[in-house]
Amino acid sequence: MERTKRLARSTNVSAAHHPTGLVGSALLLVTLVFFTLLFSTPCLAQSIEVRGLIVSDLRTTLSAQISGTIDAIHVDMGGAFKKGQVLVRLQDNIQRTQVARLQAELRGARQQLEANNKLQELQSIGTLEVLQSEALVEQKVNELRLHEIQLQQCTVAAPISGRVVERLAAPHQFVTPGTPLLDIIDAKHLSVQAFVPSHWIRLLKVGQPCNLYVDEISMTLPARVTSLGAQIDANSQMLELRARIENIPAQLLAGMSGRLDFGAQPGAESVNE
Repeated sequence: MERTKRLARSTNVSAAHHPTGLVGSALLLVTLVFFTLLFSTPCLAQSIEVRGLIVSDLRTTLSAQISGTIDAIHVDMGGAFKKGQVLVRLQDNIQRTQVARLQAELRGARQQLEANNKLQELQSIGTLEVLQSEALVEQKVNELRLHEIQLQQCTVAAPISGRVVERLAAPHQFVTPGTPLLDIIDAKHLSVQAFVPSHWIRLLKVGQPCNLYVDEISMTLPARVTSLGAQIDANSQMLELRARIENIPAQLLAGMSGRLDFGAQPGAESVNE
């Protein structure tokens, strides 16, 4: 800067003796001051952004747990449901009949045990007959529990509140254990999945706020970084990032995409998308 001042004074003196060079001297002075300020001022922080995909925090496939014929599917593709709501029902006539039969057999076994206990008090039967009656009651209790579970498995209830992505089965279709029925997602807890250059790891941290501009609905939504990947991809040198969206609007759907902006970051390098 001192050198610039000395050069400016000498330029002014020269310009005083040579009026025709006054304009050129002024341009030279402005140029010197500009480059001096340019190299003496630190680089400003740059805003960094990357493309992101909206994903559900939970997506799962509901499958049949027992063999049977589908009686009804109570939701369609895109339909919303509440936790505990019955989504699929299998025909359960056989299971209900088996439960009723075992309930009757259990009542008979308990009555027989009660009678044998009274006979033992009168010393009319031995201990073995009583023990056999107790074992029969226990056997019928376990069989009844098994068939009650099978009866419950004839209805498939929603484990979460969400929406149906796809119906994978149809009414009147016979299914076996493991047959996919519905593909569902949690539509109330959405995050942004993005892949950022590996050198951004020094700029980002869990809990950092950011903004997502969603292309499909032309809205900017606040978000916050919830997790950073544990490994950098060796081929692409990219790191996976997840950010939770706050205040989710009704029109926001999983699968939409947009720009995830982290704001001005000191030392950030410009990245071409």
